[in-house]
Amino acid sequence: MAYRGEEQTLRQAVAGRCEILDGTQEESVYRTLKLHVESDADVRGVISAVNDAVELRSFREIIPSMNDIFIRAVNGAL
Repeated sequence: MAYRGEEQTLRQAVAGRCEILDGTQEESVYRTLKLHVESDADVRGVISAVNDAVELRSFREIIPSMNDIFIRAVNGAL
């Protein structure tokens, strides 16, 4: 997700709705943050909460590669 606004405000808005995977990274005027939303049904609620808290620029799904899935399976994390 890319956004402009206060990180703390964003973290408070998504608290309890999803898991934050990576902290904020600066990219020009926008910052990025990686989230894990547990179910597809919760995505709209997370987007709505983020949009109310900060200026949301983009929100995209990251699909794991076959290599990522294999490594998780081998480590017993699936």
